[in-house]
Formats: sequence, structure tokens, C-alpha cells
Amino acid sequence: MKKILVVFVFTALFVACSTIMPRYSIISGTIDYSYFTKKGFFITESNSVSFEYTPVGSVFTTIYSGETNETGKRELVVKDDFYPYKIYITSKKWKSADVDDALLEIYNQALNIGANGIINLKIQNITSSQQINGQSISCDGITVSGMAIKK
Repeated sequence: MKKILVVFVFTALFVACSTIMPRYSIISGTIDYSYFTKKGFFITESNSVSFEYTPVGSVFTTIYSGETNETGKRELVVKDDFYPYKIYITSKKWKSADVDDALLEIYNQALNIGANGIINLKIQNITSSQQINGQSISCDGITVSGMAIKK
């Protein structure tokens, strides 16, 4: 009887354990530089250009996803057998890191130092985790950097 119980316990342990594999996914998108081009600002990922320029400085920014100072109000309807009622939940809004926000930020930085272009533009995704109140929270973000130039 003990042997049957031991075999049953080991079988249950090995059958119950499974690995959760990430799902196959494709993530794609485009980055539109036309906003900057229309303003007379040159931007490229290339580190060499066919015109004379003066390097002004390096610009970079890092943006992390997270809660904003804006609050949102959600309505939750609780259905009770006798008295259905509504609860209003107020919480801070979540904003994901956005490439467009990062590009706009380094564009403004470049303008502030007198540049009218950025070459060698690099865009990197960041994935990290932070410990907050003993819990591991995954944070994602974007780093954008390049050389500010005057042409």
C-alpha cells in the first residue's frame, strides 16, 4: 500500500509541474521623422552624412513606463442579491514609455543647445525589474541618444 501511495505522490508531482513558455509574437512598428523634417530639423540613424556639420553635443533621454499624476475614475457595479450598488475607484493612470515622447524630448534638448540636427540616432528598449515593498515589479522603458549637430 505504501508503494502505491509513493508512486501516486511522485506521479502527481511530476504531472502537475509544467513550464510556461512565452507565446510566439511579432512586434513591429515605424518611427516617423516627418514631424522634425517639416520643422527644418535633420535627423538620421546614420553616423556619416554628405554635408559639412559642426558637432554641438550629445543628447540622450530615458523614459520609463509608470503611473502619472493624472487620476482616472472607474465605475464598478457590484451585484448583491438584495442591494446592487456601484463603487467608484479612483486610481492613477498608467503611461507606457513611448518612442515619440523620447524623440520629442531629445529634439527639444538639441534645440536648447543650438543644434538643428541629430545624427547617429540610437533607440534602445529597456527591460528591468525593481523591488518595491518586497515585490518585484517589471519596468520597461526606452533610451534614445544621438549627436546634436549644426549644419
